Amino acid sequence: MVVTSEDGRYFRHVHPLRTAPGRLEVRMRADRSGRYLAYAELEREDSGGQLVSSSFQVGKGSADDSEEERPETGDAAPVLRPAVPVAGRPVTIELAAPAGVRPWLGMTGHLLVRNEDGSFLGHVHEMGTPGSRLRFTFSFPEPGRYLAWAQYATRDRIVTAPFTVNVTGDAPGTAAEPTGEATGQDTGESAAGAEAGDTARNEAGTAAWTAAREAARGETGEAMGDMTGSGR
Repeated sequence: MVVTSEDGRYFRHVHPLRTAPGRLEVRMRADRSGRYLAYAELEREDSGGQLVSSSFQVGKGSADDSEEERPETGDAAPVLRPAVPVAGRPVTIELAAPAGVRPWLGMTGHLLVRNEDGSFLGHVHEMGTPGSRLRFTFSFPEPGRYLAWAQYATRDRIVTAPFTVNVTGDAPGTAAEPTGEATGQDTGESAAGAEAGDTARNEAGTAAWTAAREAARGETGEAMGDMTGSGR
């Protein structure tokens, strides 16, 4: 299950608990009021994967009710090849990772992608061996602005790096730009294959990304918090 606020600043990716035949549950806490989007990835026996989605509204609560533990943060500048993604064509997204990245839920890394209005959710895996860089391949279905979260695990935490991608139809656009600080999270699996299935960085680029990241911090406020629970 994936839950995000409409603006993408809140992000949760969890595996629900099975509480009864045909019934899955997960508990989480929203850190702000507003509209939220929820996506559930299912794998049905003998009938393949299914993605269902909905939305819900969260009302205002007290500060104590909405406060969550602040997670550890990390820095990672995504690199896109080609730097200007074109709808319908594969793009490679690379992310620098610290030493000690370990396989997590059977995969080295996870990439979740949502379009701006929330009508599309994509989910793919890093299939390589744990190392200093994670590599994902993804095809954005249509031109537009997409919110993305790359996830990986170290020895003692789950890290999620949020960023945005502007996708063009047939002309150059804008490469990835950060939306906030990376955060600790839990995870899931592929939207195209569902739970059981699968579906720039030189010195100048790093300096530009760092400047953009600092600006984004001032504009968007706190980055997304860590997961409140997992079924695995």
